[in-house]
Amino acid sequence: ELNRDIFKFLFSKKQLLSNEYYTSNYHFLQTYGIGPLKKYIYDNINTYVQNIYLRLENNTEETECSLIELLNNQNLKLELKNKIIIKENTVINDISEITDLNVQNVLLQNKKVFVSWENIYHNYILNGKFFSDIMIEYLSASDIAEELSKVKLSTKKDENGINIYSGLN
Repeated sequence: ELNRDIFKFLFSKKQLLSNEYYTSNYHFLQTYGIGPLKKYIYDNINTYVQNIYLRLENNTEETECSLIELLNNQNLKLELKNKIIIKENTVINDISEITDLNVQNVLLQNKKVFVSWENIYHNYILNGKFFSDIMIEYLSASDIAEELSKVKLSTKKDENGINIYSGLN
């Protein structure tokens, strides 16, 4: 069974064990792990997250790219994705990189998304051009509203020449 001690043993023998192992474990294993180990983690992603990722106390600084990869993994249970989001300090800069609306909503609830009009728009589109209660709560938070008030809405146009935010009415 996957556990922290096995990984510590494997990587300490190779003298690769670093602070990164403890703070961004998934990224560390994907970067320094050998092919069979990566495949084992991929094939047993729920076990890995439950028994290793979430149990490493300081594992809160995953790289954004690795966090997106985890959150988009269709084999990883939503419950574990939620726990990862709550645990992580990492903020997702572009919410459109997260393919699941439920995961996007958990990110919004936990304020783990860069505050931007683009992120609001992408969630709105993925949600069927509808503002969910979660989005309304997110937008109602004074710190979020203050950040958004500092930035004007873009006048960017889509491929048809239509202002991308014209559908927000």
